[in-house]
Amino acid sequence: MWLNDSGKTKPLLATPGTYGIPRFSPDGQQLSLMISGNLSIYDLRRETLTRVTFGGRPAGLSTWAPDGKHIAYRAKGNAGYGLYWIRADGAGQEQQLLKSDRNMVPWSFSPDGRLLAYNEVNEETGKFDLLLLPLELTDPEHPKPGAPQLVLRTRANQNMAAFSPNGHWIGYRSDETGNNEMYVLPFPGLKGKWQISNGGALYMFWSNNGRELFYETLDNRIMMVEYTASGDSFSSSKPRLWSDIQLLNPGVLNGALHPDGKRFAVFPRPESAGGEKQSAHVTFMLNFFDELRRRVPVSK
Repeated sequence: MWLNDSGKTKPLLATPGTYGIPRFSPDGQQLSLMISGNLSIYDLRRETLTRVTFGGRPAGLSTWAPDGKHIAYRAKGNAGYGLYWIRADGAGQEQQLLKSDRNMVPWSFSPDGRLLAYNEVNEETGKFDLLLLPLELTDPEHPKPGAPQLVLRTRANQNMAAFSPNGHWIGYRSDETGNNEMYVLPFPGLKGKWQISNGGALYMFWSNNGRELFYETLDNRIMMVEYTASGDSFSSSKPRLWSDIQLLNPGVLNGALHPDGKRFAVFPRPESAGGEKQSAHVTFMLNFFDELRRRVPVSK
């Protein structure tokens, strides 16, 4: 469904399906989705859904490259985890960017597309670290990955690294306080840290206008924060409720901010979307076998 700041929803993709992990293309005309373990692309203009991956490996979270023509995604197979690069139109062959025996999750690209931010489970701590994978893109159909670069490693989980629109900041989630909260780091200096959320957060979304960012609360509502950034200084306002609509939480990413910054693609709870609450009608048949014997005597 579409969701705007007035709390109104309207259909986006009305066909029922096991959808998850929505991500908008940079131009906002396409929406990537995970459907039953495969990556598919929904074209908003043509209202068509095209499956992109067909491998036997279940695909996971994906993120669009800034060129709007390629997507990086994670897949898990018998040999472990891999980060892959594929054309959004489904043409060509997927390219493996990185492999590991530990869980990896890609989250965002730098604005120039030459750095892929991802998180990976650390073997010693069992927690997620933040890393960057450099990409040489002279031939976009065959990117050449460099050596992974560590961004942040602590005794806590830090994941979901999201580049700001200008690439000068990285937002991420950490449970260092015992609760998941959203933070911002300057990039590339990584000196200083600002906490954005209050009371817990699940996911963070930068607006392209360079003034706002959003995050989802632990009870699945969307908050908005206004910010100003200059040099290596970052200042944010007190979070305010952007929409009181409660989203459905399937355990994975359940919303995507459209590039226009004014609406989200979400999975709302049925009652939040204005639907009528469903009621179930159950009929109990008592003395079933007595009735069966009456209708079908043993002699027959």
